[in-house]
Amino acid sequence: MSEELKSRTIEVSCVGQPPVDRVARASGVSDVRVEGLVLQCRVTGSVQPFLEALHGSEILSLTTSSDQESTKPPTDSVGRSHRKTTPMRPYLVNARVTGVLFIAATAASLIDAALLQPLLTAPDYLTAIQLDPGRVTAGAFFQFLAAVSAIGIPVALYPVLRRYGEACSLGAVMLRTVEGLMYIVSALGALLLVALSQSSDGAASTSTATLTGDLLLALRSHASVIGILAFYLGGSLYYIVMARSRVVPRWLSLWGLAGTTLGLIAAIAVFFGAITLFSPIQIAVNIPIALNEMVLAGWLLIKGFAVTPPTTPQPITLHPAASTR
Repeated sequence: MSEELKSRTIEVSCVGQPPVDRVARASGVSDVRVEGLVLQCRVTGSVQPFLEALHGSEILSLTTSSDQESTKPPTDSVGRSHRKTTPMRPYLVNARVTGVLFIAATAASLIDAALLQPLLTAPDYLTAIQLDPGRVTAGAFFQFLAAVSAIGIPVALYPVLRRYGEACSLGAVMLRTVEGLMYIVSALGALLLVALSQSSDGAASTSTATLTGDLLLALRSHASVIGILAFYLGGSLYYIVMARSRVVPRWLSLWGLAGTTLGLIAAIAVFFGAITLFSPIQIAVNIPIALNEMVLAGWLLIKGFAVTPPTTPQPITLHPAASTR
């Protein structure tokens, strides 16, 4: 009697589309499944035919786990199966954290704009700030909260997306970190305006305070524009990876990519002075990406990511001359 052949589950992450047809035709391969750029299958006996089927494909990672549990489910005393099946939802914590951060970033940005813009755009803004410093302080706090949320989004996405595009995923982390830092600079500018409004006294002092205040407003404006540019560039990178990997529905990632493209065009127009910051045109162009982020947040909180969890790596012993007796 021949010895029972060993069976193992193998997962391969590819740069491009996995060679599904070649793998499915390979000897000993069964149960071939594909999720985005990740192929998973069962190999019985030698893995050599499977590896030969991968020839010509660029592989990011390959993991394997032995199939040691019985294929027959456990039964109770009367023979009824009592195995409980639970659908796998890998990276669920990352999905939920990302969803919450998308909502937090959008809500904090809307609140800080509602608190700060009416005062900072007033003709005598220093007097307006002096009369209501708590409102400006609260606006700066929400802007800081938006900054932290902006940095946290790509950090939470990175463990998921790096399997499908590490360079783009890392670039998104770096760019959205720049965005967050620029928002922090803008928040500090608002707090300095509060201190300046409390210290001005006398005509000469008021003139100096107005000049200093104008400089702080310019600093806030430039920091905000740079942060917005970094946001659209960083967002575009992780939407590209999402579209390629299909970890979320492709229509959702393409919608996000279209929104970041429109927003980037508007941000460049603001940078070169073609339109003003927070003008009706810029606000209107930002609506698609704002809606997309809320829909994406809801999807991640409810559905999570459509990815195959990595299996525990085990060494593979190759037997080039193995027979299938």
